[in-house]
Amino acid sequence: MAVVRDGGRRRRTVLEFADVLAAGAALAVSAAVPAAAIIGGVDGSAERDPWMVFLADAQAAPDVSSHFTCGGTVVAPTKVVTAAPWVDEAVVRNLGVVGGRTDLRSDVGDVRQVVSTYEHEKVPPSPPPPPGTNTAPRRGHRSLDPRPADALPTLLLARPDEAEELSRAGTPARVLGWGITSGCSSTNRPPDR
Repeated sequence: MAVVRDGGRRRRTVLEFADVLAAGAALAVSAAVPAAAIIGGVDGSAERDPWMVFLADAQAAPDVSSHFTCGGTVVAPTKVVTAAPWVDEAVVRNLGVVGGRTDLRSDVGDVRQVVSTYEHEKVPPSPPPPPGTNTAPRRGHRSLDPRPADALPTLLLARPDEAEELSRAGTPARVLGWGITSGCSSTNRPPDR
C-alpha cells in the first residue's frame, strides 16, 4: 500500500484517466481514531474526500447496478490510481470512473470514460503482486470535474522524503473504500457504500 499526503480481480494495469491511489482502499493522513472504530466502518463523504472514485465495468459486474469493480483515487486531473488486479481483463471501452458517489445504490456522481490504461513496471504477473506494488494508474480524456484542471480535487502522493515518516508505526491514518458495513461478507454480495 502506498503512503499518501492529503493535499489541497484482475491483476495489473494502469488506467489513463485520473491518477488514483488504492488497493481496494486509499490511505490518507487523518486524525487518530481507536482501532476498534474500523470494525463495521462508517459512511464516507464525497465532500470530505472528493478524490475518492471507483471503477465501473458493466461487462465485469452486470448484476451490480453501479457496475462497481474497484475503488481508486484521483491523483491528477486525468489520472486515477487503483489496484492493478481489477483492470487486467477489463476492456477500456467498457471501463468508467465514477466520482462523487458514496452510496453505490444511487446514481449520483460524475462518470467519465477511461481512454487508456498502463501497467506499473513493478507489478509482476499473476499470482497477486506483493504489497506496495499493487497499483494501476489510469488516464482519461477529461477531468472528473468541470472546473479548471488546477482546481480539481486530488490526493497528492507522498514524496520520498515524507514516506518514512508517514509510514512509521503509530502514525494516524484513514482507509477509504467501498464495502459491506454490516452482516457477513460474501462474494455474491456487492458492496453498497
